[in-house]
Formats: sequence, C-alpha cells, structure tokens
Amino acid sequence: MLVQALLTINAMRAQIALPYRMQGQYLIGDEKSTIQVESFVDPFCGDARSEYFMWKGLKAKLNPGDVGVSFKIIVEPFHPWSFTASVGAYTCAAFGGSDAFFSYAEAMWVNAGDFVTQWGSDSYALQNLTEATAVAKMAGFAETAAGVSQADFYHGMTNRSTGGGTNPWGVAREMWKQAVARGAASSPWYYVNGVPFFAACDSQHQGEDGWTDLLDKLLAKQRQ
Repeated sequence: MLVQALLTINAMRAQIALPYRMQGQYLIGDEKSTIQVESFVDPFCGDARSEYFMWKGLKAKLNPGDVGVSFKIIVEPFHPWSFTASVGAYTCAAFGGSDAFFSYAEAMWVNAGDFVTQWGSDSYALQNLTEATAVAKMAGFAETAAGVSQADFYHGMTNRSTGGGTNPWGVAREMWKQAVARGAASSPWYYVNGVPFFAACDSQHQGEDGWTDLLDKLLAKQRQ
C-alpha cells in the first residue's frame, strides 16, 4: 500500500514540470520566515481582493522574520480572462519582480469591471471583449501601475512555449497544476506551513484579528 501510494505521488509530480512547492510572490517576509502563509488567489476574485488588502495593511505590523506571506494564482474558470490575467501577472514579475506583480494584481482587482460584469452578479458574464482588446487593456495597466513597458508585456504574453515553466505563460500553467495537485479549490485558499487552512477560506470570518491571533499562537508554539 505504501509503495503504491509513493508511486502514485511520484506519477502525479511527473506531470508538473516545476518543483512541487513552487515559490509564490512574497508580500511579507520570504522563504526563510518561521511561519509560511501561502494564499492562492484569482485575479478577478472579490474575496481575494479583500484578503490581499488586509495583508497589505498587516505588513507593517508583522515581523518578516516571523511571518512570510506569499501569493500564488489559481484560475477560477467562472471568472473570464483569469488565465490571461495570470500570465500578465507573471510577465510583470519576470520584468519587475514582486513589486510589479502586486501592483499589476491590484490593478486587476480594482479594475475588474473592465473585464467582467459587476461583482456580485450571478453570471460573472464576460463583457464583449476580444482577446486582443483584453490583452491591450492589461498591457495598459501593466505599464501605468506596474512600470512594465507594453513591449515587454506583449513579449511575455505571446511567448507560449512551456519552456519547462520558465517563461510567464509556462509559470501560469504550472502554478495552476500545482494548485490543483495540492487541492486548492477556491480563492483565496490558504496553506499555513504547508497544511491546508480551510477556515480562512471563509475570509470574512477570519479577518485581521483572527489571523493575528492565529499567528501569535503559532509563533508561541514554535518558541516553546
């Protein structure tokens, strides 16, 4: 049974070109931080937007040596243009690092109405956009919000060779695969030190106070 389980796990990992725990973009701390919080988010998810700005507000209050908070993109199929926006985010990261990644992500969340119907509708119906128009809008946000030139943005968006997952389009593909392989099923979806943290997915019941209390308890436990 154990051998069969290990063979199954290895077969699953063989389908993923990048390391199984692919590193996200860190908003707080880094991979050496004591407590690791991973958040899978969709570029057009209203709950993800709320959670992101909550963490941005907590950034000044948390010790980056104690807490690392990284973001990874999961594409929810009922949000039109999410995968395209995901490639855009990793294009900005490739040319401008984490700061550009988060500036672009903020622009997507704030301007989601340019790509989908108003949040809260039942359908999340796609506006009448062609792919060329959608990418042109994203290129504009990449330039104005993230400081990535439109020429660089288009280069990242149009290079669709998987390249082992080393280019933005490949990274977006592999990150989606890893989200699925690890069981992420919504946005935001959390892991704390690699353990799924389902309670936090109902983000309005967790909030800043809930997270602060949880992190304090985890850090106290680590120091015992």
